[in-house]
Amino acid sequence: MKILITGATGFIGRTLCTRLLCDGHDLTLLLRRPTSLPGDWSLPCQTLIWDPTQNDCPHALDAFDAVVHLMGESVADSAWTPERKERIRQSRGLATRRLAKALAQRQKPVSCFLSASAIGYYPYDEKPYEQASGFAEDSPAGSHFLAEVCKEWEAAAHEAPAERHIVLRVGVVLGPNGGAMKRLRPLFAAGVGGRLADGQQIMSWIHRDDLVEIIGTALKNKSWEGTYNAVSPHPVSNREFTSTLARVLHRPAVFPVPAVVLKAALGEMSQILLNSQKVLPKRLQEQGFVFRFPRLDAALEDAAALHRLETHQFLAQPLPEVFNFFCDPRNLERITPATLNFKIESISSPSINVGTTITYRLKLHGVPFRWKTLIKEWEPGRYFIDTQEKGPYAVWHHTHRFHAVTGGTLMTDDVKYQVPLGWLGESAGLRIVRNEVRKIFQYRRQVIGQIFPHKVGLRPS
Repeated sequence: MKILITGATGFIGRTLCTRLLCDGHDLTLLLRRPTSLPGDWSLPCQTLIWDPTQNDCPHALDAFDAVVHLMGESVADSAWTPERKERIRQSRGLATRRLAKALAQRQKPVSCFLSASAIGYYPYDEKPYEQASGFAEDSPAGSHFLAEVCKEWEAAAHEAPAERHIVLRVGVVLGPNGGAMKRLRPLFAAGVGGRLADGQQIMSWIHRDDLVEIIGTALKNKSWEGTYNAVSPHPVSNREFTSTLARVLHRPAVFPVPAVVLKAALGEMSQILLNSQKVLPKRLQEQGFVFRFPRLDAALEDAAALHRLETHQFLAQPLPEVFNFFCDPRNLERITPATLNFKIESISSPSINVGTTITYRLKLHGVPFRWKTLIKEWEPGRYFIDTQEKGPYAVWHHTHRFHAVTGGTLMTDDVKYQVPLGWLGESAGLRIVRNEVRKIFQYRRQVIGQIFPHKVGLRPS
């Protein structure tokens, strides 16, 4: 399908784009401004520039089979001043109405219009233990600010001419390097995290990977229609959430934040932190959807236990050619910065396979050391995983994945790492290590683009 995506460069959108490209879809990103595109974006997508909070759409949208609408200003970045509340409203209700108006100019409706909403649609419950049954999709809406925003948002989404309308009421999204973890992990890693107020309020959450899977499944499955609660089947109290996160990070959680402090600092916005919303994915379960992360402990292990670097790069060459290049360890010297003095000392087998070990020597800030990696998993043409057996990190786990997509190969790197010396290493060296890892992969991206010429990037329209 040809899919138009709003909010594509955000925490959820970037992962979704990778998933949809691997499914064979042709993507166009709707950007509010040209500078919205990250500098490291190299996925093979087209772009349209339009800010729907400012004016009507200047583009014809006839070419698209489906629309995924994720655009919306974050509700949790700062206190809700009157000006900020108006921006939140406009980025959802007004923007969606104008998008629907633009789609109404088409000759025929799109096959599917999928829009995000939020569990803020439901009432708050100040007595969580009396909210035993939880909210299903047919539960009534609340009357607070976010509920009003969500009702307007969803009503506007249904104005879009479409054969199928799908609305996802999304809970707190967990995942590495973004969402709730972007703010919570640094606090808890430093040992200064704790519950909010008495910690009894119920949190309804979902892992980013499950949310992306829900969207991908909904687009291709024509039996999916209507409203779905995009949340895990196992909501938790704030007390359980904070204790689980602390346990995953091996840190204490002994600094509770009193309700009066949150109310003083955040004003009306403190409601979303202090009140309960026990929301359940009734319709997803009726559809037979299987969550990869149904439980909080596994979700936080993936989202927060280790530091993560995720990169994606499109190369306009066939998958076998790209895979063969990266499974040859000798090519690592070509794509590693010269400042590291990277040299291979030994390879345990004539060809790479499960169990192969590779020993390197290199220098970091002038200090020489050896690094021994093990090929832990190996599936030719799809992926391989190397892990550190001996080296500068407490943990290093690097998954290389390769996907055949239209026009070439989409390569993804998912690096999980942990600095040595526990909390002392985190406090003293994390920023340095994070910057070094980022620089290494920035260099790799640049050199790989030179080795594989004629890289296809964005095709502005």
